[in-house]
Amino acid sequence: MSRKIATHTVLILLSLVLTAAAHAKARGPCSEQLPPAGTLGCIGRFENPEDVAYVPSESALLVSEIDLHEQGGALSLLSLGPAGEPLEFVPSRVWPGGVTAPDGSGDEDCKLPSAKNFKPHGIDVGKPEADGAVPVFVVNHGRRESVQIFALQEGILTWRGCYHMPDNASGNDVAVGPNGELAVSDYQPTQKGLANSWYAIKGGLGFETGSIFTRRPGIDTGWVELEGSAGVNPNGVIWSRDGKSIFFTETGAGAVRRVPYGDGPEPGRIEIEGYPDNLSRGADGRILVVTHHSGFAVLLCRLRMLPCRSGWSVFEIQPDLTAKTELLSHLGDELGGAASVAIAQDWIYIGAIFDDRIGIWRPGTD
Repeated sequence: MSRKIATHTVLILLSLVLTAAAHAKARGPCSEQLPPAGTLGCIGRFENPEDVAYVPSESALLVSEIDLHEQGGALSLLSLGPAGEPLEFVPSRVWPGGVTAPDGSGDEDCKLPSAKNFKPHGIDVGKPEADGAVPVFVVNHGRRESVQIFALQEGILTWRGCYHMPDNASGNDVAVGPNGELAVSDYQPTQKGLANSWYAIKGGLGFETGSIFTRRPGIDTGWVELEGSAGVNPNGVIWSRDGKSIFFTETGAGAVRRVPYGDGPEPGRIEIEGYPDNLSRGADGRILVVTHHSGFAVLLCRLRMLPCRSGWSVFEIQPDLTAKTELLSHLGDELGGAASVAIAQDWIYIGAIFDDRIGIWRPGTD
């Protein structure tokens, strides 16, 4: 095929995509009622809610609204009831708009990001401190790659400081270990233009693009690359309950891996259909992972073919990585591009990076 014909073909395909985007059928608003067990519902009034995290001591769901339009992102909070059900269907924004009270946490040269430079991605919360404040860690892409440090208490978010990411590392997700250690997935190096496209192609061909970095807060050793964690687009990350293993998804390889931390167990791996994104671990130890059905469908959403209708599934994985069970599969018609999952008592919440809503689901039948 000549370059001229190839270029013409690409232009035709792009034209078809843009035409489809312009005529994408709009969806109705989310119902402000709890869905029956076994039925997927949604909660609206979000903007690109990429990650979700359950905060038990606050009876709340924390949501990261990633910045896809160069205007700055946000963190929002949803109040939950005793069974994990939403008490309201209107989230409250807690950042920007919280309290600034740096306490020496993180790097000395860390500065508060402006609203425009607050570009949150993955989030996680730690154990409540003696005064009840809950540590919150947020991957931020604004101006300089970092992990922002907050504290959440009685619905108020306070900024404390940040840790800068290693040079050329691009944080994706962050996880807090049982002893306060941090783990961050480096999806691929921070690059622009052709270099960024090259790493996207490299991951698509199954070559390693990044790894996992760990850090012990309060100990001045900086970030340390986790031995044996190099992978194809490392994405979602969580700790084991005992802190001796780190689990992470390899989006480009269709797998979830376990890597020892210290004297942890041997490495493990389990294949997941599609393109696994974020992970979640419940209080009972079970691990959930959300995965995209189609890379091309996700690409259409990236190209603004909205509302996003990229299909997805949620799998439960045994901690020893010997078995998996599909809990929920969705075509993406009511909630597209699911990227994260959180277990809140009886309910499961699903974040969706290209959508204006999050999913809500309870297993079983009423």
